[in-house]
Amino acid sequence: MTSPSTTDSVAALIARLREATGGNTELDAYIHLAVTPELADSHVREGSGWIIGGNHESPTYAPPYTASIDAALTLLPDKWSWRCNASENRLHSTAIVGRSYPTNANASAEHSSPAIALCIAALEARRQTP
Repeated sequence: MTSPSTTDSVAALIARLREATGGNTELDAYIHLAVTPELADSHVREGSGWIIGGNHESPTYAPPYTASIDAALTLLPDKWSWRCNASENRLHSTAIVGRSYPTNANASAEHSSPAIALCIAALEARRQTP
């Protein structure tokens, strides 16, 4: 997968996240590239969470967005709120993110992993935020 720098590639990244079965360091790296403009000239070392190149002298390791709710929450646009619900058997999670002012915008996602559901919803929210 190429570095997600356009709306289409973020959509492809979201599609990959929907298919993920759990935490994935390579997806973490692609998420980090998508949300970190300074890494625009970088690439992901295939099969890892390492980001190589760009304006950095040494490789960067992506935060564990797909495995950590705390890391996934850092993807939310400024002043957006969030809620995440897990089913009783923990096989299904729903994440809802939103902002009421100045626009009434929201995004939601479902996944077996609460962290991945939050990643998807946060990336969808970023697509709505200039």
